Amino acid sequence: MVEVVYIHRMAFVWSLPMGMPPMVFAIGVGRHNEESHQYRLNGLWCLHLYRYKGELVLGGQRHIVEPGMVSLIPPNTLFEHVWPYWPAVHLSVHIAPHGDYLTQRIPLVQQLGDRFERLYIDLLEATHWLGREQERLNARVYDGLWRIARPAEPLEVYRRTLPSLEKAENLIRIRLAESFSVAELADAVGISHNHLIRLFRTEHNMTIQSYVRRQRALRARHMLIHTTMPIKAIAHEVGVGNLQQFNKLIKRELNHTPRELRMIDPNEAVGSHFVVRPDAANWEPQQGDLPGNLDL
Repeated sequence: MVEVVYIHRMAFVWSLPMGMPPMVFAIGVGRHNEESHQYRLNGLWCLHLYRYKGELVLGGQRHIVEPGMVSLIPPNTLFEHVWPYWPAVHLSVHIAPHGDYLTQRIPLVQQLGDRFERLYIDLLEATHWLGREQERLNARVYDGLWRIARPAEPLEVYRRTLPSLEKAENLIRIRLAESFSVAELADAVGISHNHLIRLFRTEHNMTIQSYVRRQRALRARHMLIHTTMPIKAIAHEVGVGNLQQFNKLIKRELNHTPRELRMIDPNEAVGSHFVVRPDAANWEPQQGDLPGNLDL
């Protein structure tokens, strides 16, 4: 079931499962030579990136779409695109999201501004990976979804905090295998150390260290289930050089050992096997676990 949230001006906002990378079933550039086109995707979400001006009709409401905008349409939903000029060209991605233990709110339509071009280029490049480098494609689209996601706070809070928070989250994901301090992260984002700490407390209800541990555990979980990489190599990939610390991280965050996760059937790993400890977000490292940086 798709959770629908209404915010200012009756804009639709969806609650999208974001616990792990989605499965991408189709990605490409569509070219339409008619005035309008109506369709529905059964069981799949549809992401569109627009380079033209037109209208998106959904639920009896007409939404203006313009260059630099993206839309996300939930499965089994009838919608229509209307174009004043054609051919109309847009990039679209059809996905089945996974991991409903973690959700993010994403609006039906939003303007990305100067963030649009980078996302468009990244997804356009990924069109060649469908069926050949599927894991890489899923990861690229997953990253794109995080770029357009909104936190589950009121719109006013989103507008005030998201740019700095989003940049910090992206840097953490990019540098997950590295060792860096909170001060270095704050400098890279361009805000104070204390302000960054407050943002994570407000938006995620956890410390930055806890957020990093959670991201490392989630990425490790995906690699343990969906790849054949040795456990030691996976630990290194997520920035944990010591196997004992890695085992401790996975057990604390996911309530499973790495070997237990490795035994999960990838075709069934859609959240039912994933258990986040109720106290995981509040767990604080013991002395020596965090020697001045964001290592475990």
